[in-house]
Formats: sequence, structure tokens, C-alpha cells
Amino acid sequence: MAIGTLHNPEKGEYQLSISSVYQEHAEDLQQLFKNFELNAKVISRKNRYIVYLTKAEEIIDFLTLIGAIQARLKFEEAKIFREMRGLANRQSNFENANIAKTVSASQEAITAIEFLIKKKELENLAPALIDIAKLRLQNPELTTQELGKLLTPPLGKSGVNHRLRKLIATADELKQIEK
Repeated sequence: MAIGTLHNPEKGEYQLSISSVYQEHAEDLQQLFKNFELNAKVISRKNRYIVYLTKAEEIIDFLTLIGAIQARLKFEEAKIFREMRGLANRQSNFENANIAKTVSASQEAITAIEFLIKKKELENLAPALIDIAKLRLQNPELTTQELGKLLTPPLGKSGVNHRLRKLIATADELKQIEK
């Protein structure tokens, strides 16, 4: 006789186990699984032998093979739900990281611009740098791409980044001279 269990796929534990008292029975089950291209493993645990699968696709194939269609559908639904939740979390983390990066870059540029204003050096810079400096101060929440669209003529993200880096570098040079 054998006893089987299917771990909860909602927790990411993809495992189907069949327990047997007899080693020969467990090995026969393993060979039967291999005949259906299911890569089952056998381990010994507490006077029992466990035949198990850990790959979700193999578990789905096994459930289909034995005619447990309702169990297969529930398993697939839980697996898909977990994968979708994981994807949503990764996308959210990616967006949060981008927002943090944008805020950090904006603050770095604002700090540099405020330093240049304090030292009365901003007015000595090229008009293009003065324009982007004013726009950055007026719109600290905008991305570089959005800032570029406000310029006349509009400027791409790369061009805006170049000008902001130039402002930061100029402020850094002045700070070095003061030391």
C-alpha cells in the first residue's frame, strides 16, 4: 500500500510525495514514473520510502496521468496565482527603485544648482545650463525625459542628463577649489 500527499503550491512548495513501507515498491514506483518521463526520486525516512516529484510541470503531468483533473486544475490555479503575485511584486519593486533613483538624481542636481546660486556662479554658465537649472528647481518631481519636453526646442533624456551632470560637475569643481 502507499500514501500520497501534495504540498500546497501557494507557498511555492512544489512537491508530490508517495510513501511506501517497502523499498522495492518505492523503486518500482520510481521506475514507473520514469516510464512516463517523470523524474521521481526515492529517499528513506522514518522506516518508510518516499517517492517524490518536485517540478511543478511533472506534478501536473502526474495528476493528469492518474486522472485527478480537479486536483490538477486547483494546483495549476494556485501555481499561476503565485506566479502572477510574484510578477506583480517584482514590477512594483522595479518601479519603486526607479522612483527612488529619480528622486535621488533630482535631489543631487538641485543641491548642485542651489550651491551654484549661492556662490553666484549660475549666471556665469551657458544659457542652456541656466535654462535646465531653472526648470529642475521649478519641477523637482519630473523625470529627465519630462524636463526635456519642457525645453524649447525639446531635448531628449540624454541631453538633459548631460546638462545636469555638467551642473553637478561644475558645483563639485567649485567645492574642490574652496577646500
